[in-house]
Amino acid sequence: GLEIWQLLANKEIDEELSKASLHIGIVRQVYDDFEDYFPNHHEPFSDFLSESNRLPEVFFKKQITRARKQEIIKHINKQEFYKVREKILTNEVRRELYDFCEQEVKKCKRFSTKFDYSELIENYEEILTKM
Repeated sequence: GLEIWQLLANKEIDEELSKASLHIGIVRQVYDDFEDYFPNHHEPFSDFLSESNRLPEVFFKKQITRARKQEIIKHINKQEFYKVREKILTNEVRRELYDFCEQEVKKCKRFSTKFDYSELIENYEEILTKM
């Protein structure tokens, strides 16, 4: 999409910007997957319930048992969302998500472009603090 808009604006495609935007998009997707654990998300808890392999679920599954998963599903059904977040978005999971985003942002900085994309990077620091 970014390249299409550059062409529509009669500009040459900025290859470096295209490469950086890939990493910006990854951070955005990770943050969106994190947001799935909050009731104001467009489909709260859908990734967990559908057993999607999104990063929060992948990191969480490294430390889950079947009984614990069933307990979480009960909390979702009772709409006890804060309990779900406590059990899934542990400090360890949050730190892994944050570190992953941090690495993606560092990859962006390897590319040289005239476009200031810094405001396009999601505020992924909330991963560590949002309750």
